Amino acid sequence: MKISIIQSNPKTADIEGNLENIKKAVLEADKDNPDLIILPRPSLLGTDGAYLLEYVKNPYEKIENAIRQLADLHTKADIVAAFYRYDDAPDCPYEATAFIRQGKFKIGQGDLVTPLDGHADIVCEVCGKKVLVTFNMRFCDNSEKADVVVMLDYCSYFKGVIEENIKEISDRAKEMNAIVVYANPCGANDSYILYGGSTVFSPKGQILAEAPAFEDVILTVDTEKAVPYNPEPREDIADIANALVMGIRDFFEKQGFTKAVLGLSGGIDSAVAAALTSKAIGGENVLGVLMPSEYTSQDSIDQALELAKNLGMPHRIVPIKNIFNTLRQEIGLSDEKTENGKVSLALQNLQSRSRGITIMALSNSEGRIAIATGNKSEIAVGYCTLYGDTVGSIAPIADLLKTEVYELAEYINRRKEIIPKGTITRPPSAELSPNQKDEDDLPPYSQLDRIVRMFVEEGKSLEEIREAGIPEDIAIRTIRRIENNEFKRRQLPMGIKIARGASFFYGWDCPLVKKNLY
Repeated sequence: MKISIIQSNPKTADIEGNLENIKKAVLEADKDNPDLIILPRPSLLGTDGAYLLEYVKNPYEKIENAIRQLADLHTKADIVAAFYRYDDAPDCPYEATAFIRQGKFKIGQGDLVTPLDGHADIVCEVCGKKVLVTFNMRFCDNSEKADVVVMLDYCSYFKGVIEENIKEISDRAKEMNAIVVYANPCGANDSYILYGGSTVFSPKGQILAEAPAFEDVILTVDTEKAVPYNPEPREDIADIANALVMGIRDFFEKQGFTKAVLGLSGGIDSAVAAALTSKAIGGENVLGVLMPSEYTSQDSIDQALELAKNLGMPHRIVPIKNIFNTLRQEIGLSDEKTENGKVSLALQNLQSRSRGITIMALSNSEGRIAIATGNKSEIAVGYCTLYGDTVGSIAPIADLLKTEVYELAEYINRRKEIIPKGTITRPPSAELSPNQKDEDDLPPYSQLDRIVRMFVEEGKSLEEIREAGIPEDIAIRTIRRIENNEFKRRQLPMGIKIARGASFFYGWDCPLVKKNLY
């Protein structure tokens, strides 16, 4: 049997737009003379959530009309598609499977298909072979003895999930002794990244064909001619980079945005955020703004300029001295240093907010989307300034720990130096006070990241963190900072989920007003 999978990148609630893209892809796939064309969930609605139907006018009518239009294509191939419908109550929708053949379609019933689990799973015959279509292979035992099992999935990305799914579905193919077709869409829906990676497995669990992850493609395979092969091992950091780029690109393209602005400090976070954004929408569309103060080193300026050149980004230098001094004087803040020669916290934050004002003014005046550049480690403990370095509409690296940001920087530089070496090697600093270093206020990032990963992502207790070799006093101070800075995280821009466990914008539940754990 020859099978084509339309690994599409749909837009949420855009039934008409998604349909046009699907029709083009179906007609393109049909040129290869497949026997079966498969549309993953939810190619029409754009996201897996029936509640989103309330954002669409006459949704069921539009969805059924879309299925009819697919049938009207009169493809040589049969088509399998998932969609939402209802029987008696519009407020009780469910997912169903449509089977299209020679201009006619059936929905989980009738002479073309046999309904199984409610309206979702169906059995049909294609080219003399029994085909089972399911939404959940984990609970499918193939009691129908199908020759081919099609899994219509909707799986979002997190670290390690692609290889895990490949192994799990490979094992299921062997258990069911059937060809398994795993169809998964790609694309970003707010914080979630659908990774694609549609794959066809032999009854022995071997890979016959695999679509690339994070790409809108058509995968066609002849299951009788395909030769099994072992794919190259995946690199988590490569998948992370591709997921983040897709998240940024879809955020811009699906909303009609074309230009971005972000601050370039010469530090690692802004460098990685700039590189990812430039890859997503083109460096020429990303404005980098250098906003030096009296504490900004010449190295920071030089490395920020070098980065902008390497990425093909336009740049602008806007010193914040006058903005900062005007605000300080009008507010009546003293510019005296603390006893240890440091700048007061109020003035450090005022510097950051002077930069935030600058970024947002350029965003508004030039129609650019502001990019926030904070990482998960600093967001966790509140090492960031509300209305300062946190301003923006999207925070691409907000789910990356600081050590992961460095790893990603090395990956970006794998073929040639894009991020200046000095940006990667010198100690991180906010440069808001003389000779300031991050570790003046934080544990070493190697230690901080372990605590954040265990406490936030994995839900570990203080006792478990202590047993992992982290000093109790450091763990307690860090956990207290995590809990006490929830008020900041509630006001941050959208991030892109990468972590296996909790992200601050998904899976993390911390009340604002509470008694702290420790």
